Amino acid sequence: MKIIQHSDTDISVSLLHQPGFDISSEDPEAHFGAIHMCVASLAWCTFSVLASYGQRIETPATDMSIRLHWNYAQKPYRIDKISMAIHWPQVPESRLDAAMRAAAMCTLHNTMMHGLEIDTTIER
Repeated sequence: MKIIQHSDTDISVSLLHQPGFDISSEDPEAHFGAIHMCVASLAWCTFSVLASYGQRIETPATDMSIRLHWNYAQKPYRIDKISMAIHWPQVPESRLDAAMRAAAMCTLHNTMMHGLEIDTTIER
């Protein structure tokens, strides 16, 4: 997976034609942190679901890329909105609605949309 950090609140992911990850930034001063990894995980999950869907309809995902931008909210400080733009030039026009439904099947997408309970403990 190739991850490009465009700004502190903007990344894109695409297929890396070799195993592993390639993380780069357009800003040499930028820091790729936990929030970026969380948002990149959403993109990777969505990419994986769409690539699987693409195999079923015999449509490659080789040129697919996903760009995500997010906003922060206060009290508590958190991400309050993520905008995801999927660029998939190979998907047929007749399959766009089905591809949107497939993208919404991503486990992380559903987790974020429906919330989750987190139990935290500190042990010594």
